[in-house]
Amino acid sequence: MEQRIKVWDRLAKDLKPEILDKGVVNEVTLEELPQVLHDIIDGKVRGRTIVNLKNE
Repeated sequence: MEQRIKVWDRLAKDLKPEILDKGVVNEVTLEELPQVLHDIIDGKVRGRTIVNLKNE
């Protein structure tokens, strides 16, 4: 488990792909999800969309 934690820590920091910082990943709230799903179906979304399930 200790080794896994070290690997995930490196992936989140120094091994993180630069492309993730260039707008390829879009984070949305659960409330925004219905519209984003329509946009995906309409071909208006590129890259990955992550749904933040926290109420922040």
